Amino acid sequence: MGIGAQAVLDFSQHGGGDVDGAIFPIFLRPKYYFMKGHLSPIVDTDIGIAVCVLYNTYASFYFNPNIGLSFNRFNVSFGYKLWTAEYVNRERDPWNAGYLRNIARRANNALSLKINLDLNWGIW
Repeated sequence: MGIGAQAVLDFSQHGGGDVDGAIFPIFLRPKYYFMKGHLSPIVDTDIGIAVCVLYNTYASFYFNPNIGLSFNRFNVSFGYKLWTAEYVNRERDPWNAGYLRNIARRANNALSLKINLDLNWGIW
């Protein structure tokens, strides 16, 4: 079991490749080693919340299951990342000179590649 945090930049297609925001996941990471020894297949999952900073700041569910290989304390794994994001749709208001602001929540997903070094002091 581990606790972690990371920062992920969000490149959206609307901004021409510019960074639209950032995601800061805070999670627990249960990990299972299939074999004892220096080389072992592993399965781990990041479960927690993601603080998303895009147009506004909000919390979201965060889930990232992975499968990979462990060599001593060095791990490489591939996974599927899932979180919920809020999108702001701005439309022209026909009755007003301003814009309508419509916030929609959608599930976001991505493939992930994790390369990490475990620092398990006294637990290994």
